[in-house]
Amino acid sequence: LEHNSQFEKLYQPLIPIIYVQVALQIAQERGLNAQQLIQTIGLNECQLNDVQTLVTPFVHAWLLTLIIEQSGNHGLGFEIGLRLSPTVHEHLGQAMLCCATLKDALDIASQFWHLRERLIQFHFSEHGDVGVVHLHTELVYPEPLPSLHFDCMVAMFYRMTQILTCSLTPIGEIWLDYPEPNYVESSSTQQCHYQ
Repeated sequence: LEHNSQFEKLYQPLIPIIYVQVALQIAQERGLNAQQLIQTIGLNECQLNDVQTLVTPFVHAWLLTLIIEQSGNHGLGFEIGLRLSPTVHEHLGQAMLCCATLKDALDIASQFWHLRERLIQFHFSEHGDVGVVHLHTELVYPEPLPSLHFDCMVAMFYRMTQILTCSLTPIGEIWLDYPEPNYVESSSTQQCHYQ
């Protein structure tokens, strides 16, 4: 029964349209036909331009797969995440930006994350003077889509820490539970550790 529930999530509208908009912007920059991609996945202009639109993980995954197949851009998840500002998460992102410290922002995220993101769970904990953000999902969908989704979330959180600390200097480490992708340049992942 649990497996069926997880499978059903693939067909529920859960992903904010901003993720689709950013992916299409990247696709256009790579010379792909955004209109054709929109038609292929079954969206229309009205849906695409309505900030309240949610798409299913299946439609989102289909779009990302098409973009990767046509552009060869396997770093798409990182690129999307780095382009998203905290405000794309509406009230949650705005509340995080109003925090005096990164810890306060992460505390708010841990309380209200589930209101905005329903596929990846978020947990923040402190161990001495070290803060740990743990992102995980129980949703099973085919590779490379889980790693793309996590790449996006990790890059978005990394960008958020830069904004909240007003610093481009790396302040932590990122640990991922999947092998290092072959498209990642080692110089860009000095703070990333892969299994």
